[in-house]
Amino acid sequence: MQKNKLTEYIMEQFSDLIKNRRSMRKFTDQELTQEEVVALLKAALMAPSSKRSNCWQFLVVDDKDMLEKLSHCKEMGAAFLADAAMAVVVMADPLASDVWIEDCVNCFHNDPVAGRRLGG
Repeated sequence: MQKNKLTEYIMEQFSDLIKNRRSMRKFTDQELTQEEVVALLKAALMAPSSKRSNCWQFLVVDDKDMLEKLSHCKEMGAAFLADAAMAVVVMADPLASDVWIEDCVNCFHNDPVAGRRLGG
């Protein structure tokens, strides 16, 4: 493939991913493979951060009791965790970056796109 055609193809694929990106709130109890979890975490790690601080840390939770507890961690917007097979808790050091919240949001903006590529 010529360079221009390859670039065009890549941009088309990327555009399709972005257009079809969805935030999911309903999950199956189907477990992800270790390779799929690693792929999602790698996607999160590729996100930009302020001053390359990378102040985030990730904790993969697949324990059903803990997922149930996490589903009550905030008044609204966490109940779906009770039915999930797995969740990734994003933590950050607020002393490492003055925009740690935005950095954490950025790192998980990539995951729905990566999940789509994995068949989600």
